[in-house]
Amino acid sequence: IGWGGGNAISPIGILGSGTTGTSCSGEALIRTMAAMALPGGGETIYVATYGSAYENARLAGHIFNATVNPSFSNPSFSASPVWQDLTLNPVTNDTVAMNAYNLDISSIFVDSHDPTGKTVYVTVEGIPSAIQSVRSLYRTTDGGLHWAAMTSNLPWAPANSVLVDPQDANTVYLATDAGVYFTTRIATCASGPANCWSAFGTGLPEAPVVQLSAVSAPGSAQVLVAGTYGRGVWQTPLWTAKAGLTFATVDATSLTFASQTSGTASSAQTVTLTNTGSAALTPTTIAVTGDFGETDNCQQATVNAGASCTIQVTFTPTQAGSRTGQMTIFANVYGGQFIVALSGTATAAGTVTLTPPTVDFHQVEVGTTSAPLQVEAGNSGGAPVPISGVAISGPFEIASNSCGTTALQPQTDCQVMVEFAPTVAGAATGVLTFTDGAGTQTVALSGTGAAPPTDALSPASLTFPGTVIGQLSSAQTVTIANSGDLALTSIAALVSGAFQVSTNCGTQLAARSSCSINVVFAPTAAGVQSGTLTVSDIIQTQKVPLSGTGLLPPAIAVSPTSLNFAVQPVGVASAPATLTVSNSGGAPMANVGFQIVGSAAASYATGTTTCGAVLASGSSCTVQVIFTPTSTTLSAATLVVSSSSLGVTPVSVPLNGNGSTTTVLTATPSQLTFPGVLVGQSGAAQTVTIANTGSFAATSLVLTVAAPFSLTQNTCAGSLAAGKSCTTGVVFTPTAAGAATGTLSIASTSAANPVAVALSGTGTVPFDFTLTASGATSQTVVGGQVANYTLVITPAPGSSGTFSFQCGTPPTNALCLFNPASETLAAGVTGNVAVQISTGQSGSASLIPPSGWRALPLLCGLLLLPLSRKRSRAGLLLAVLFAIVAVGVTSCAGSGGSGGSSSPAKGGNLTPAGTYTIPVTVSSNNVQRSITLTLTVD
Repeated sequence: IGWGGGNAISPIGILGSGTTGTSCSGEALIRTMAAMALPGGGETIYVATYGSAYENARLAGHIFNATVNPSFSNPSFSASPVWQDLTLNPVTNDTVAMNAYNLDISSIFVDSHDPTGKTVYVTVEGIPSAIQSVRSLYRTTDGGLHWAAMTSNLPWAPANSVLVDPQDANTVYLATDAGVYFTTRIATCASGPANCWSAFGTGLPEAPVVQLSAVSAPGSAQVLVAGTYGRGVWQTPLWTAKAGLTFATVDATSLTFASQTSGTASSAQTVTLTNTGSAALTPTTIAVTGDFGETDNCQQATVNAGASCTIQVTFTPTQAGSRTGQMTIFANVYGGQFIVALSGTATAAGTVTLTPPTVDFHQVEVGTTSAPLQVEAGNSGGAPVPISGVAISGPFEIASNSCGTTALQPQTDCQVMVEFAPTVAGAATGVLTFTDGAGTQTVALSGTGAAPPTDALSPASLTFPGTVIGQLSSAQTVTIANSGDLALTSIAALVSGAFQVSTNCGTQLAARSSCSINVVFAPTAAGVQSGTLTVSDIIQTQKVPLSGTGLLPPAIAVSPTSLNFAVQPVGVASAPATLTVSNSGGAPMANVGFQIVGSAAASYATGTTTCGAVLASGSSCTVQVIFTPTSTTLSAATLVVSSSSLGVTPVSVPLNGNGSTTTVLTATPSQLTFPGVLVGQSGAAQTVTIANTGSFAATSLVLTVAAPFSLTQNTCAGSLAAGKSCTTGVVFTPTAAGAATGTLSIASTSAANPVAVALSGTGTVPFDFTLTASGATSQTVVGGQVANYTLVITPAPGSSGTFSFQCGTPPTNALCLFNPASETLAAGVTGNVAVQISTGQSGSASLIPPSGWRALPLLCGLLLLPLSRKRSRAGLLLAVLFAIVAVGVTSCAGSGGSGGSSSPAKGGNLTPAGTYTIPVTVSSNNVQRSITLTLTVD
């Protein structure tokens, strides 16, 4: 970087690789620069280095600045400038560092509206994306000590050039790859409004805009000139040219505020802006810094020639001491802005505290006012604090205020009494506000408006079902519900008449809850009885009518009064005897039950009963009693009939009966086996003889059998006398081929246990056979050897036919052969077939071609030999053909023969080691049978 004094150019510094000053071992390549002359002499210079994409760029994409004070009498300078790296300084409105991705800084613009040269704009030549948060425009107002990203709503495109309007410092133009954008309020773009930037001008070609320049000297056309990439130079009027420039004055270039207590706002001072030109004045933005604020009627207003607008400035110091700031007024005037210096002095405020910081009144009944609670204000400072007001909000009231509205003296305190007067139920909040010279202090107020208690009773009356005299009914409940927010107190409950009361309410019921009053009916006489439940509380006294009916107790009556059974074989149950149970009382009887007691209780049992859970008054039910004697002696017991209802006396029913020797049944033979019978036909009947070897007749003799068996010529029906026998025939009629089983069951009511005869038979079809193995179905051989198996075919009785054989898929290189290949068997003849599985061949016996075809691959190869001469690469094709011939010969050798050899096969075509399952199917007359052979190859 050089500086020219006259016609001379002298070096003023070399940017190095990471240090300030001029002594560096390496150089950083300069991408762009900008400078501005300072009012006191010299210049401030800003330069940017190339980004990281430029070869081995040092300090890629960094911004530097230096202040140059040349001595024209000595162009070499009396002192070298010091360069400062500004890139790593903080970005005040972003979490991403300045030019965080070290991209090219495409342009630098020093705003001439700022005479200090510290308002600078830089553009970044990079494309923002969801992955890289590239900021295409930065601004600094303090010479690069702090930066602000100004991208706001700019498009995702590289920025190439930036320009500040010569007539309005708040209007900025930006050249991007997506066209020209501008804003008239650059001072507010850092806060990121969504509508900060807008597209500028129309008619530009679809090409990146790479450079901007403005011509706005008096008397010249005020235009913006835009240079594009490969599409020429374009121009359009500047934004400020549309409204025209005018002249204006402010009546004060500085404002000084008197001493002001820290934390309080001063009275406003007025600045008047007057249009002294001939065109309309349009103030665009008023920016204020420091502990100062403003209100105005100037911004975005039109101030005609000769007219004025005003700005009200206030001072609100945040801490004690001298405070300064600046107000900048941007407008369409030459120079674009007015600057008003602001200053003031802040004094320490008194310290005012309110105690306690929060007040909670808790619950207060709606429509009433709480007792007052105290808030104390204390000044612990050394100076009086003026009190400008004490206010309260919400359903809260100030009962008294000893603080007044004048001043709170140092080291003193005062009291404000606060009340809560809720008008509606629910939580309520408010604020006690104490405004004074030390600021504004508040106390948070809270309370809950509480709805008054209620005492709703439900139901309004109670009616009890009939209840036996001297007993208590089930309890019925009356509920007291308090839907209010406060407790219901002074609760009491009592009853009159034949009723009793108990409660869990106590004397107090909490808010929004309920409790129960339990009432029971205790009748003392038969008939309807009434009474009253009286409930009183703090609110009122309420009455609930009560009624119920007293009933005479239930009573058990039986018919007959005793049960006598006929002589019964020992161990055989008698026919059931029926006992009728009646309720002869005036109330229902619950759970009629039966219990048999006595020395012979085991000989009796109760059966089916119609007595349910409740037996109504005057109703009856039945129970069956069964006698099963355990001995031949007299069996006496007692049936006790009872009820779970209180006061019911049980009734006893005597039980008597005699036992005798049991009946004994036998069946000869004990099992029947039927030979093969064609499906759908019946075989010859076989006879079973049934005998009664006991001393009592076998009554109700029953013979049962299930299909495919049936009875014929059955002489056993009704009763079989002692010492007698009868016969029945059993017939087998199969419905499906195969084995079938069944049972002939012989039972009698006088026999202790039924007698069973096992039945079995085999159903056959017109033609059928069985397939078994003679010897093992699993063989282990060495690869190349033959495994041998023998199968046995047995036709069904009367069946004959020709049998064919087939193997499932054999293992690799294995061969399955049958000897004989097929077999014809006459009826009653059993046949054998040998199965050989070789483990050194490929294919199945059924797939071996005739010997004449074994040379087919060789013949195919020879036939193709003449064709090879017609190709240019005869040598290669001949080699392929020889390979085919060789394969053909090998294939023929590997597929011939019928196996049976016990020695390993030559060559490498052996079955791999492993265990294989091979299904073998035998077929004849559309009937198939299969068996699975296992082959293990070592």
